[in-house]
Amino acid sequence: MDTAGRIRNKLSALDPEAVDLIDESASHHGHAGWREGGETHFSLTIVAAGFVGKTRVQRQRMVLGALKEEFEAGLHALTIQAFAPGER
Repeated sequence: MDTAGRIRNKLSALDPEAVDLIDESASHHGHAGWREGGETHFSLTIVAAGFVGKTRVQRQRMVLGALKEEFEAGLHALTIQAFAPGER
């Protein structure tokens, strides 16, 4: 399974209503953390009921916690927009 697939799989633990994951690695060619083949820099927009009542920082920590192993395996950067239902 590729990195994007593993990310989506791990984010399922947050029971999201919507996940929009974009591999932006090509636009970071030559930057820190970039590697041949991409899958190092992603942009994520996620909507989940578990984010209700949580601050932006708490939501990001939830996402980063779910993806800890991916960062250890080479994921370099992730832009996160995390919303509760109805916020977007």
